[in-house]
Amino acid sequence: MHFETLPAEGWHADSLCTFTWAPEDTTDTYQILFHLRHTNAYPYQNLWLFVTRSEGNRSVCDTLEIYLADDRGTWLGNGRNGLISMPVLYDDNYRPRDTLTLSICQGMRDTMLRGVRDVGVEITVDN
Repeated sequence: MHFETLPAEGWHADSLCTFTWAPEDTTDTYQILFHLRHTNAYPYQNLWLFVTRSEGNRSVCDTLEIYLADDRGTWLGNGRNGLISMPVLYDDNYRPRDTLTLSICQGMRDTMLRGVRDVGVEITVDN
C-alpha cells in the first residue's frame, strides 16, 4: 500500500495524487482499493474524486462519489489517533496490460479542501 500525504492546509483542487504500479504477472486478476484518511475537520458527508487510469497509450477517466459519513454525521471509517481511515473498492476485477498509473484529484467545489490527510492505493491479487 502506498500513501501520498497532503499538505496540512488542505487538498488543492489542482493537486494530483499519482501512483504508478508495474504488475508482476499480467495473467492475474487484481483488486484496487483506495484508502482515504481524514480528520473531524472534514466538512462534508461525501467526497467526489476524479480518477484517471492510464496504461500505455490508453487512459480512462472515472468520477467517484464516496460517502465518508452516514445521514447523522457518523463517520463510516475506522478512527485512530485523530484520523479516520476509509477503504474504498475501486476495481475488483482488474486485469493489467501494462504499467498502471492512477492520478486522483478531489472533485469538490472547494479550491482548498481541508480535513483530508492522506490518499492511498492498495493493489492485491484477487484470489
